[in-house]
Amino acid sequence: MIFAVKCSFLDSETVREIRRIAGVPFVNCYPDNPYNPVRLDPREASALRRDLIHVLAQYSIVWMWEKSLTDRLRGDGVEAKYLPFAFDPELAPTRPSEEGLYCDSCGQAHSVAFVGTGSRARRLELEAVNHPLAIWGDNWPPDWRLSSRKLHLHPAIWGNQVFDVYAKAAVSLNVLNAESLEGHNMRTFEIPGSGGLMLARYTKAQAEMFPEDEAAIYYRSPQELNGKIDCVLRDREHRARIRRNARRIAMDQTYDRRAAAVLRECGVATPTRLNP
Repeated sequence: MIFAVKCSFLDSETVREIRRIAGVPFVNCYPDNPYNPVRLDPREASALRRDLIHVLAQYSIVWMWEKSLTDRLRGDGVEAKYLPFAFDPELAPTRPSEEGLYCDSCGQAHSVAFVGTGSRARRLELEAVNHPLAIWGDNWPPDWRLSSRKLHLHPAIWGNQVFDVYAKAAVSLNVLNAESLEGHNMRTFEIPGSGGLMLARYTKAQAEMFPEDEAAIYYRSPQELNGKIDCVLRDREHRARIRRNARRIAMDQTYDRRAAAVLRECGVATPTRLNP
């Protein structure tokens, strides 16, 4: 089989020709929203082609991370199947770190953290936060501030540094971007898998995987954020229980298991240990 990740630069004729020459399944795992050729905020970059849906219809299977998008693609003639994001345990500590996030660059201890690129949707959510908040990521306006004026902006971080923040912060926010508001994103798995406590906007997809108040905390509107943060910060024992439950669940939601599901669907044998 041939496995593509996004590959927006390929046109429909190229995909058809590759399938003809190779004679094997040619599948695409598409990690974005294929129906957003132009971002909601025109200042944000987009790398989508206008004929993308027609291109995706040429693949043997398109693996889509969000159920409603999977259904919509099927209605448009794409052989789409649902495949949620997952967790890569190789990027996280074998044993979760002790809670307590101290930043050497700003000389501050942080309890509430968010890691991610700035966007209009995320700024609108986080403007409601009255707690001191530490953010790591690009595209946050230098003059942007929370209502509390207790905001610490840091440069973008990647890999193990991200998981270290999730593991040590008392609360790790997961603010879904506009195209993810019905489903989940990579943080849905990365925060719990790191041993962190996730506070995210409620979606059915997230709650099915990480049950509310057992493996994650959810808010329904930005106005609920401060009350949720207050409750979580007051109860260390509750935080510890949620962290343990969430990490256990995340360890069964790994990318090797997702890969095994793809291989089985395409008729390729997989190791027994990866078959649930």
